[in-house]
Amino acid sequence: FRARHSHFNRVRAVKVIKQHFVESGHDEVIRRFYQEIKAVGALEHPNIVVAIDSSAPTDDVHYLVMEYIEGVAADELVGKHGPLAIADACEIVRQAARGLAYIHEHGMVHRDIKPSNLMLTLSRTDLTGSASVGGAGGPAKPGDTVETPVVKILDLGLALLVGEDQQRLTVFDNRAMGTAMYMSPEQWKSSSVDIRADIYSLGCTLYHLLAGKPPFLESDFKPEKAHEREQLPALRRDPPIPRQLWDVLKRMTAKNPNDRYAEPSEVMAALAPFAE
Repeated sequence: FRARHSHFNRVRAVKVIKQHFVESGHDEVIRRFYQEIKAVGALEHPNIVVAIDSSAPTDDVHYLVMEYIEGVAADELVGKHGPLAIADACEIVRQAARGLAYIHEHGMVHRDIKPSNLMLTLSRTDLTGSASVGGAGGPAKPGDTVETPVVKILDLGLALLVGEDQQRLTVFDNRAMGTAMYMSPEQWKSSSVDIRADIYSLGCTLYHLLAGKPPFLESDFKPEKAHEREQLPALRRDPPIPRQLWDVLKRMTAKNPNDRYAEPSEVMAALAPFAE
């Protein structure tokens, strides 16, 4: 929900756990929710949506309050404009990798990286002192406001809410297919995955931004088998993407986690030459 704080008059985003999670027999889900809220609440990074407040375990309604982001999700951007320019797609994913690097440093895994969980917004900075920044309208002067595009990772707390990914696919109703298009092969078998599962999902996301659709959307296999068995489909663009970028994509989406980049910081470095 889009909400407004009654005292501070600030707009926030509020996420509420669906009622079927809090009915009898789901005590473990509620316990784990607050366990993860505690972990997420300690995170603060420019590329992650910041958690601000939450309900208490004894409350009737369980919710998470986050900063409200005025912007557009990456999947909406592709839906409106089609495949993105190479530099734009790589910069979106490079910034997302920076957020994942911070998550990784704190011993966490997102487990639900996909275009709809990457929000693009503008960060406004008021210049002070003598610093100047070049722009289309000439050098910026002290007192000017500079807008910088920023990617924010969404849903960190709720992505960690459900322990079993198979259960999540069941309970997330019509959203399940969207998640399935980006899940690593090992994530279909176990909820005990590491940051390399996020790197795989981020690779599928980069493919989507460049191709206009996720990699195995047209496969004859079910998503689980496609991710496990099929080679990454050729990415058709005119002009084609650089061979080196294709190599980065293939390594991000390698079937075996050991063949992927080990850490998001490596993804950032690999994409930097193509990003803008």
